[in-house]
Amino acid sequence: MTIQSECSLRSNRWLVWPIPLLIAFNVPSAYAVWNISIADAPATVIRGADLYSTTVNQRVATDDMVESGATGILLLQDDTGNVMALGPGTRILIEPNARVALLTGWVKIAHECTASACLAPAVETERGTLEIGDHAAAIVAAVSAPDPVTEMFSESGVQKLEVPTNSTSTPDSAVLAEGQFVSIASNKPFDLRPRPSAAFLSGMPNAFEDALTRVATSGKLRDNLPAPLRPVSFDDVATWLMSGLPARRQPGDSFADRFRPRLADAGFEQHVERNLSALPEWQGVLPAQSPKTVIKLAKKSTIVKSEPSGGTERVPQAGSDASAQNPPGPPNDSGNWFSRLFSGWHK
Repeated sequence: MTIQSECSLRSNRWLVWPIPLLIAFNVPSAYAVWNISIADAPATVIRGADLYSTTVNQRVATDDMVESGATGILLLQDDTGNVMALGPGTRILIEPNARVALLTGWVKIAHECTASACLAPAVETERGTLEIGDHAAAIVAAVSAPDPVTEMFSESGVQKLEVPTNSTSTPDSAVLAEGQFVSIASNKPFDLRPRPSAAFLSGMPNAFEDALTRVATSGKLRDNLPAPLRPVSFDDVATWLMSGLPARRQPGDSFADRFRPRLADAGFEQHVERNLSALPEWQGVLPAQSPKTVIKLAKKSTIVKSEPSGGTERVPQAGSDASAQNPPGPPNDSGNWFSRLFSGWHK
């Protein structure tokens, strides 16, 4: 079963491009890096802790965070025959060994490697990982509305699903035959169905209705990105930092380790501190707080002063508020003008 049987078939300029002659690589575990072949809108890339904008003929590297434009499709392919399309506003992380982590959005991926021994591509999500079978294609969506859910459709061939443990189940796995569909909600067992849901089909990008096909590359591929736009802000990476992706806490390469240099920016550090309940791993990354200066005030006291006549007078000490409690009375000749005038008449 294919998407065409569920939706009307439409031609698309990048999906019906003539297939070029492919060269077979006789290399064990062959895998070449992804490169951007078509970009209907510029793509955003986070490499290291900097933000970039790029377009076609750009190679993306392991650990790059790639976001497609708000409209259109972003098509990536490698030299071994694998093809991947991102729907509008989709965010992925390029991982080693032909794997990608999907944070939000839609991915369609086809495994058509022509080498003798290829690594099968896989799409990792917060709720499960789908490994693409030989000469197979699948669509994966990670959506948040109306409720957060991960959905996967086996368009052709056979795929393998691995679901991690959650509060209601133990780790589980399943095989998705051609045409099968699975929905994985938070803290619920996955729901395997014989066909995709109406909601899935209506939300899917229109371009995903057609089979993925490689396109001819024109121009020289670039490894280096253009000059960075700026260092990333907290808003740029907040969803990544708070995600449930395994890459978030990858030992030796966690997101906290990666973006630690941005703590030099006071605004970034303040946002991390405000969100520590959702970012507990940053507790050990934040710089130590300087001890606060504590000013201790001496206790208030008075000095007893002896007068020549033998009497005593309590004199407030510096810093004492005794004078405030017992303000000096007015002079003996003080008084309001009316009383003075009246006493003068009596004289």
